[in-house]
Amino acid sequence: MAPGQHRPGQGIRRENRHRPHGQQLRHRPGPVPPRRCARPAGAARPETAGGLDHPARCRWPAQGRAGGVRAGLPTPIRLGACGARRPVRMQPADQPNEMGNPMANGARGGGAVNPLVPLGILAAIAGAWLFGGMFYFAFGPLGLAGFLAVVATPIVGRVWSKASKASAQRQAEDDRQAQWAAFLATFEPELHEVLYRLHDERTAAKMWAAMSLGSVGRWIGSGDNARWEPATYPHVVHIEPAAIGARVRLQMLAGQSPDHFEKRRGEIKTALNITAVRMAGDSGETVDLDLMVFDPLQGMTMSPLIDDATNARIVAAVKAARNDDEMNVLLKAACADLQLTVPVDGLSVYDDILIGPDEEGGMLTVNLAADDHLAVAGTTRAGKSVFIYNILAAAMLMRDCKVVLIDPNGATSPPWYQSAHLLCDTRDADAAVKVLEAVMAEMERRQKLLIQLRTDKITRFTKDLPLWLVVVEEASNYKDNPKFMILLEKISAQAAKYGIDLVVIAQKLSGENVPTAARAQLSGRVTLRLNDPADYRMVHPNAPQFAEDILLKSKTPQGVGIASLPCHVDPVRFRALFLPIQACFVIGDMIIAVRGEERPLPGSEPLALPPGPSATQDSNSVDTIKPPASTPRPTKATEDRPTSKLPILPKLPQFGAGRTVVPFDRTARPDPAEDTDLDSTDDQSEDTGTA
Repeated sequence: MAPGQHRPGQGIRRENRHRPHGQQLRHRPGPVPPRRCARPAGAARPETAGGLDHPARCRWPAQGRAGGVRAGLPTPIRLGACGARRPVRMQPADQPNEMGNPMANGARGGGAVNPLVPLGILAAIAGAWLFGGMFYFAFGPLGLAGFLAVVATPIVGRVWSKASKASAQRQAEDDRQAQWAAFLATFEPELHEVLYRLHDERTAAKMWAAMSLGSVGRWIGSGDNARWEPATYPHVVHIEPAAIGARVRLQMLAGQSPDHFEKRRGEIKTALNITAVRMAGDSGETVDLDLMVFDPLQGMTMSPLIDDATNARIVAAVKAARNDDEMNVLLKAACADLQLTVPVDGLSVYDDILIGPDEEGGMLTVNLAADDHLAVAGTTRAGKSVFIYNILAAAMLMRDCKVVLIDPNGATSPPWYQSAHLLCDTRDADAAVKVLEAVMAEMERRQKLLIQLRTDKITRFTKDLPLWLVVVEEASNYKDNPKFMILLEKISAQAAKYGIDLVVIAQKLSGENVPTAARAQLSGRVTLRLNDPADYRMVHPNAPQFAEDILLKSKTPQGVGIASLPCHVDPVRFRALFLPIQACFVIGDMIIAVRGEERPLPGSEPLALPPGPSATQDSNSVDTIKPPASTPRPTKATEDRPTSKLPILPKLPQFGAGRTVVPFDRTARPDPAEDTDLDSTDDQSEDTGTA
């Protein structure tokens, strides 16, 4: 570039204009702020393309790396005065322009126009006039025309070349704008400015330099010894959308480690103006950061088992309630017209049970058929019941699952009092032992079945051979009963291969509350808020990063905890789906309307069973003596019948139009003469009163 000239679109520091040669201040390389194009007041909004404004009058060519893309990423676009995002004019990091060199243009003449240029233009005009006249007088009009053609041809060619280049630049700009708009469309709107800050070289260099993780480009030295030192900072090599925002992979500089970024997570969050930054891993040369624009653990996530309208009413009730009493009244009203999204018996043990969203934006699940035993720990009002309601509600709706509940405090059993297969809701340790003995008897029966099935583990479950889900709530209430502890240890060690899953819930999973051997078999671990860090380390010894947060109510509110499940082996923070107990009562009523009840409600006198052993080993009548709450109530029509016969319940559809539950019709009884002996029903599937 000739001395005294400057590149269009690039400015010169005002201080250099009147300084003697050699004393000019060095100009900082890089783009200058874009020209503003004002829009008159009341003017219509510019037309949009791809969700972004692109006023035609605000465009100008972009200058950047070859192809306008770094590592497969589109050229960033700057937000202009009219709201338009335009590709940023970027200075290649390894190629400083002449404007940054104090010995280049601007050093001589301070950027002023060369006074010889106007004289040259006048001389060219005078020469053309002189030679044109000479050709005219010598050869006439044809000579003048020939002279003009010779002179005009290179001029026209030059103008045409410039116009073609300008058109190509405009087309390239339009393509970059379309590419950038399509790139932004894959991310949340809150991330658009974040992406610009990470991709724009000058903005990114300043941001990382402010955190001592990079440096901006600058000139070093002066005069002929001046050399350009390019900007160095962690470059984006990959970025992809994520459920919580975006995951970005950065190329670390020499000497950097993930700890440098871990210590500056707060600064990165502030610089990018996002909700949070989380370390997602590293590969030695790169580091992965999760840029969170929203926290999935903030607010309630509703259970998918009930309809959206009911969920909306539940959310409104929770927000409107001022105390627990109002909460109960409002939630009852909100759940009065609850509709299930799946019918009774519409689920199977092979279906995943949704537990709640994790901090990474995924959804934690439990699969009764595939997963192992589960341990749940948490202090009072930490959300243990809210968590277990999701599992119990889904298990109760499964056609091939039977639920056994031991709940001495009545925290989780009330909605399922009439529908649970076996139930102990007292603090009497002997009653709890009898329920565990019933589970052991089922294990012994299935042990013989393994020989017939020619296998070492039951993996196929049906109505005739259902999976048993045994839930032991507040196991510490029975810690003084040695027989209970021995049975619990045996079930935890042996029940899995017989198709029996165990869930143990306690405030502390210490050895005095749960046998150490039993706790070792509980591979699934869920920890809600605790009071002692030692209790947390006992459950999650390999995740010390959550040891402090698990003690704070502000960091671990009700329903929030740490989970290590087969679907997510590494411990992760999560929030349980919100399924209130009022909704569980309605779901329990729907189940009873379809299947009938297993036992009467408390206060109603239970009727005695007919004498004689039961022929169906899979029913809730077992060879052991069960507590009163586990005694099933026979129907009235059974009292006057022979003891060896029971009525067959009529088959009715579960749901009518609009997913309305069809009540169980107890008046349509078959004729007694048509009853069948129990011995003949062994090969029949379990009748649930469904079509």
